[in-house]
Amino acid sequence: MKLGAALFLHSAMMVVRNFLPAIRIFFGPGLIIAALLFAFTHVMDSAGLGAVDSVLDGEGLGGIGLNLVLIFGFLAVCFTIAIWAIVAWHRFVLLEERPGLFLPKLRLANVGRYFLGSLKLTGVFFLISLPVLVLLLGFAQVLDPRGLVLFELLATTFIYVVLMRFAIILPAAALNQSITLGEAFEATKGHSFSLLVLVICGFGLQSSAEYLIDLLAEGTSLYQVGLMVFSFFFYMFQISILTTLYGHFVEGRPVT
Repeated sequence: MKLGAALFLHSAMMVVRNFLPAIRIFFGPGLIIAALLFAFTHVMDSAGLGAVDSVLDGEGLGGIGLNLVLIFGFLAVCFTIAIWAIVAWHRFVLLEERPGLFLPKLRLANVGRYFLGSLKLTGVFFLISLPVLVLLLGFAQVLDPRGLVLFELLATTFIYVVLMRFAIILPAAALNQSITLGEAFEATKGHSFSLLVLVICGFGLQSSAEYLIDLLAEGTSLYQVGLMVFSFFFYMFQISILTTLYGHFVEGRPVT
């Protein structure tokens, strides 16, 4: 439990201590994604591709097939741009590689490795989730609503913990280090309970912050500001968890 709490605090403080560098790293790519989203939405609407009726009827420059191709292509581009910033964050924390004034340095090879690693984790996610989904469908017939919610919570936590044991392949890709899924799983061997504590603390942080924002500022302009600041912090916190896990379990860095 002590290690799990230490991993949580170290990840959170990593963001707090480096909040301004985080903004420098993520602001530029974030603006690019926002501009692309605006342009993409405008083009889709202008061509009639974004209209629900045209999608359902299969009309408008190829119908549903073209819509899906364009949407998935757009999402892939945005995901790649996000990885560009994430790679820079990992390298900033673990290698002390300073970001540029407006944009982080683009390392295409690392971005490509990170993208492939993300696809591997997605595959692991589906392999884990399918049997859990089968169990969920089975228990849905016998459990009352409260029991079903509890089972869903336990299943989600289990999936998070298992994924975190594999996820250190991502910071490794950012640092040009080759780690297989098996090596990642072995590096975190014996620490599942610590990762469980980390996941529970993360859930607690998210729930508490969202409740506090709702309580103090709902219905005011402060609500949107508070929600945006916390969303950015929590996004950075999740990325920093991976950085912390790699630094501790692979490089042997202390977290206390």
